[in-house]
Amino acid sequence: MTSAAPVTTYSRDNNANPRTSTVVRPDGVKTIQSAPGAGQTTEGWVNKTEVFAAGATTPSNTTITTYDGSAAVAYKSPRVTKIETTDERNQTLKTDFFYASGLFNQVTTACQYGYAGEKLRCVQTEYENSSNYIGQNAGSNHTANHIFNLVKASETVEANGTRVSRTEFEYDNNFVVAQNNHNLVNAPTTPVDTLAGFDKSHNPYDTTVCARCGGCTTYHTYTCGPQGQQCTTCVAWADVPTYRRETNFRGNVTKVRTFTDAANLTGAIDRFKQYDITGNVVKQNTDCCAQMNFTYDPAYNYAYPTRQTRGPAVATPDPNATNTAATYVAYDYYTGLPTYSKDANGLESTVQYNAANLRIERANSPTGAATTYFYNDAGMGIGVATFDAGGVLADKHDRLLNGLGAGHPNRRLWNQRAMGKTP
Repeated sequence: MTSAAPVTTYSRDNNANPRTSTVVRPDGVKTIQSAPGAGQTTEGWVNKTEVFAAGATTPSNTTITTYDGSAAVAYKSPRVTKIETTDERNQTLKTDFFYASGLFNQVTTACQYGYAGEKLRCVQTEYENSSNYIGQNAGSNHTANHIFNLVKASETVEANGTRVSRTEFEYDNNFVVAQNNHNLVNAPTTPVDTLAGFDKSHNPYDTTVCARCGGCTTYHTYTCGPQGQQCTTCVAWADVPTYRRETNFRGNVTKVRTFTDAANLTGAIDRFKQYDITGNVVKQNTDCCAQMNFTYDPAYNYAYPTRQTRGPAVATPDPNATNTAATYVAYDYYTGLPTYSKDANGLESTVQYNAANLRIERANSPTGAATTYFYNDAGMGIGVATFDAGGVLADKHDRLLNGLGAGHPNRRLWNQRAMGKTP
């Protein structure tokens, strides 16, 4: 390790055209980014990145990005249309991007090309663009939801036109307002409505009403004006449910479908997810097991999963079932850091953190063994010591870091009595 502290330098030239920004790392590797200067259509958009090895005058890697910033593009936003990357052997790979017409910069096709310019493959993407998700334009305003760029399907097609993969996504259980077919699970306790930021209108289990929030139900007609004109005024309004069904268009992925034979779209494999009303995943089926279930504790405002079970797929998990594996986690309320865990075998572990910087200070294992951590910021070092259940040092090593966060070779010390070895 060098005696002097590693230094990374930064510089920029905003007056040049193109503008440049240069970063030189402690190991001498230099990166230069370029962007069009003042008055250019694409002013400030990085269109070239060059990486130089230490001491080199020619780049080992160059990336050139092409944009479409014309007036025809929605909001004149910088859409990337092409990326070319050249390596140290002067070989270039290219990717072209194509967009759907509309406001949301949705990449519908991305095609990759090889060193000889030959097309390798294209990734084609379909999006969920129903008004239930993207909302509607009302003059200069955009109303309702603003959930953009939900991928509905994505497939990879080889240069010869053969489809080699396809993935389809379903959102919110294909919710239909008239059917109210949400698959959201209620929170374990009703005070969920009192949580900060939770809106009752998003709770399909809420039965309260908004008094006099609906249309007029009773009118009163009376004579008004000097010539006996008749005027009408509303004297009674309808109550409406606080819960609004359209809030169930959340953009939660509830089913993912893949195919064992993508070319013929056969051999479909479905993976399902279910959520609670606060947006947490509470149930999903995975490759590791038939079904995983997650429980969220109101003590943490439903922010962290405190119990996880794995086992056979059932409609209602039984907490006392013997054919499932359950794990538990407790957290620090204010930081969300896990402080306690119990695995499927009932073995318990705890973790302690430094209150000032939230770094791990001590980890206690189920066997009674413990690992402690020490930090030397000035010397950029980390020390780790492990003790057996009797408190005897079993292993200790220090790790020194350089300016890039990479470690130098470890210096390891063994306790002679515990390990049977000399330091």
